[in-house]
Amino acid sequence: MEQLGTIEWRSETSPVPYRQALDEMTARNAAIQAGTARELLWLLEHPPVYTAGTSAAEAELLDPRFEVVAAGRGGRYTYHGPGQRVAYVLLDLNSRARDVRGFVHALEGWVIANWATSGSKPGAPRAGSASGRATSMAARPRSAQSGCACGDG
Repeated sequence: MEQLGTIEWRSETSPVPYRQALDEMTARNAAIQAGTARELLWLLEHPPVYTAGTSAAEAELLDPRFEVVAAGRGGRYTYHGPGQRVAYVLLDLNSRARDVRGFVHALEGWVIANWATSGSKPGAPRAGSASGRATSMAARPRSAQSGCACGDG
Protein backbone atom coordinates (compact mmCIF):
# COMPACT_ATOMS: atom_id res chain seq x y z
CA MET A 1 0.00 0.00 0.00
CA GLU A 2 1.47 3.35 -1.05
CA GLN A 3 0.34 6.92 -0.44
CA LEU A 4 -0.12 9.55 -3.16
CA GLY A 5 -0.62 12.62 -1.01
CA THR A 6 -3.84 11.89 0.82
CA ILE A 7 -4.86 9.14 -1.61
CA GLU A 8 -4.25 5.52 -0.66
CA TRP A 9 -2.81 3.48 -3.55
CA ARG A 10 -3.67 -0.24 -3.37
CA SER A 11 -2.60 -2.85 -5.92
CA GLU A 12 -3.87 -6.43 -5.69
CA THR A 13 -1.74 -9.37 -6.83
CA SER A 14 -4.64 -11.87 -6.99
CA PRO A 15 -7.99 -11.48 -8.77
CA VAL A 16 -10.76 -9.94 -6.67
CA PRO A 17 -14.34 -11.14 -7.33
CA TYR A 18 -16.45 -8.31 -8.73
CA ARG A 19 -19.16 -8.50 -6.05
CA GLN A 20 -16.51 -8.36 -3.31
CA ALA A 21 -14.89 -5.31 -4.93
CA LEU A 22 -18.28 -3.62 -5.33
CA ASP A 23 -19.12 -4.22 -1.65
CA GLU A 24 -15.72 -2.88 -0.55
CA MET A 25 -16.09 0.21 -2.74
CA THR A 26 -19.59 0.89 -1.42
CA ALA A 27 -18.31 0.74 2.17
CA ARG A 28 -15.24 2.84 1.32
CA ASN A 29 -17.32 5.52 -0.41
CA ALA A 30 -19.51 5.78 2.70
CA ALA A 31 -16.40 6.07 4.89
CA ILE A 32 -14.92 8.75 2.61
CA GLN A 33 -18.18 10.70 2.84
CA ALA A 34 -18.15 10.34 6.63
CA GLY A 35 -14.53 11.53 6.77
CA THR A 36 -13.30 8.29 8.36
CA ALA A 37 -11.28 6.97 5.38
CA ARG A 38 -8.88 8.39 2.84
CA GLU A 39 -9.56 8.46 -0.86
CA LEU A 40 -8.45 5.33 -2.74
CA LEU A 41 -6.88 4.34 -6.06
CA TRP A 42 -7.35 0.56 -6.29
CA LEU A 43 -5.70 -1.49 -9.05
CA LEU A 44 -6.93 -5.04 -9.56
CA GLU A 45 -8.17 -7.75 -11.91
CA HIS A 46 -11.41 -9.70 -11.67
CA PRO A 47 -12.09 -13.39 -12.34
CA PRO A 48 -14.26 -13.74 -15.49
CA VAL A 49 -17.52 -11.83 -15.01
CA TYR A 50 -20.02 -9.82 -17.03
CA THR A 51 -21.24 -6.59 -15.47
CA ALA A 52 -24.69 -5.47 -16.53
CA GLY A 53 -25.42 -1.77 -16.81
CA THR A 54 -28.86 -0.26 -16.51
CA SER A 55 -29.47 -0.62 -20.28
CA ALA A 56 -28.45 -4.31 -20.44
CA ALA A 57 -31.06 -6.57 -22.02
CA GLU A 58 -30.87 -10.30 -21.25
CA ALA A 59 -31.30 -11.16 -24.94
CA GLU A 60 -28.06 -9.30 -25.76
CA LEU A 61 -25.93 -11.67 -23.70
CA LEU A 62 -25.08 -14.31 -26.31
CA ASP A 63 -22.67 -16.40 -24.22
CA PRO A 64 -23.74 -16.38 -20.54
CA ARG A 65 -21.01 -18.74 -19.32
CA PHE A 66 -19.76 -16.32 -16.65
CA GLU A 67 -21.45 -14.77 -13.65
CA VAL A 68 -23.51 -11.66 -14.44
CA VAL A 69 -23.53 -8.86 -11.85
CA ALA A 70 -25.81 -5.81 -11.99
CA ALA A 71 -23.37 -2.92 -11.77
CA GLY A 72 -25.72 0.04 -11.28
CA ARG A 73 -23.89 2.04 -13.96
CA GLY A 74 -25.14 3.10 -17.37
CA GLY A 75 -24.55 1.04 -20.48
CA ARG A 76 -25.02 -2.59 -21.36
CA TYR A 77 -22.73 -5.56 -20.67
CA THR A 78 -19.00 -5.38 -20.01
CA TYR A 79 -16.66 -8.36 -19.67
CA HIS A 80 -13.96 -8.24 -16.99
CA GLY A 81 -11.40 -10.98 -16.58
CA PRO A 82 -7.79 -12.03 -16.10
CA GLY A 83 -5.31 -9.80 -17.90
CA GLN A 84 -7.58 -6.74 -17.78
CA ARG A 85 -6.20 -4.38 -15.17
CA VAL A 86 -8.91 -2.20 -13.66
CA ALA A 87 -8.36 1.04 -11.75
CA TYR A 88 -11.10 2.06 -9.35
CA VAL A 89 -10.73 5.64 -8.21
CA LEU A 90 -12.73 6.61 -5.12
CA LEU A 91 -12.44 10.32 -4.49
CA ASP A 92 -14.21 13.03 -2.54
CA LEU A 93 -15.49 15.00 -5.51
CA ASN A 94 -16.83 17.66 -3.16
CA SER A 95 -13.25 18.66 -2.35
CA ARG A 96 -11.98 18.23 -5.92
CA ALA A 97 -14.55 19.17 -8.54
CA ARG A 98 -18.26 19.65 -8.91
CA ASP A 99 -18.00 19.25 -12.69
CA VAL A 100 -18.05 15.45 -13.12
CA ARG A 101 -17.55 15.67 -16.90
CA GLY A 102 -14.47 17.88 -16.47
CA PHE A 103 -13.15 15.60 -13.75
CA VAL A 104 -13.55 12.47 -15.90
CA HIS A 105 -11.80 14.26 -18.78
CA ALA A 106 -8.86 15.09 -16.47
CA LEU A 107 -8.83 11.52 -15.17
CA GLU A 108 -8.68 10.16 -18.74
CA GLY A 109 -5.65 12.37 -19.37
CA TRP A 110 -3.99 11.04 -16.23
CA VAL A 111 -4.62 7.42 -17.27
CA ILE A 112 -3.26 8.00 -20.79
CA ALA A 113 -0.20 9.85 -19.46
CA ASN A 114 0.58 6.92 -17.16
CA TRP A 115 0.34 4.07 -19.72
CA ALA A 116 4.14 4.01 -19.99
CA THR A 117 4.41 2.45 -16.53
CA SER A 118 2.26 -0.52 -17.61
CA GLY A 119 3.82 -1.02 -21.04
CA SER A 120 0.46 -0.49 -22.79
CA LYS A 121 -0.21 1.85 -25.67
CA PRO A 122 -3.42 3.92 -25.85
CA GLY A 123 -5.67 2.75 -28.67
CA ALA A 124 -3.87 -0.57 -29.17
CA PRO A 125 -6.27 -3.49 -29.72
CA ARG A 126 -6.36 -5.79 -26.71
CA ALA A 127 -7.86 -9.16 -25.90
CA GLY A 128 -11.37 -8.73 -24.57
CA SER A 129 -11.77 -5.30 -26.13
CA ALA A 130 -13.89 -5.53 -29.25
CA SER A 131 -13.57 -1.82 -29.88
CA GLY A 132 -9.78 -1.83 -29.59
CA ARG A 133 -9.96 0.90 -26.95
CA ALA A 134 -7.20 0.92 -24.40
CA THR A 135 -9.38 2.64 -21.84
CA SER A 136 -13.03 2.93 -21.00
CA MET A 137 -14.38 5.20 -18.31
CA ALA A 138 -17.46 4.86 -16.17
CA ALA A 139 -18.44 7.51 -13.67
CA ARG A 140 -21.07 6.74 -11.08
CA PRO A 141 -21.27 9.59 -8.60
CA ARG A 142 -24.01 8.99 -6.05
CA SER A 143 -23.66 12.41 -4.42
CA ALA A 144 -21.34 15.38 -4.42
CA GLN A 145 -18.87 13.37 -2.34
CA SER A 146 -19.04 10.11 -4.26
CA GLY A 147 -16.40 8.33 -6.24
CA CYS A 148 -15.59 7.61 -9.82
CA ALA A 149 -14.56 4.27 -11.23
CA CYS A 150 -12.53 3.71 -14.33
CA GLY A 151 -11.30 0.52 -15.88
CA ASP A 152 -9.45 -0.67 -18.92
CA GLY A 153 -10.90 -3.15 -21.32
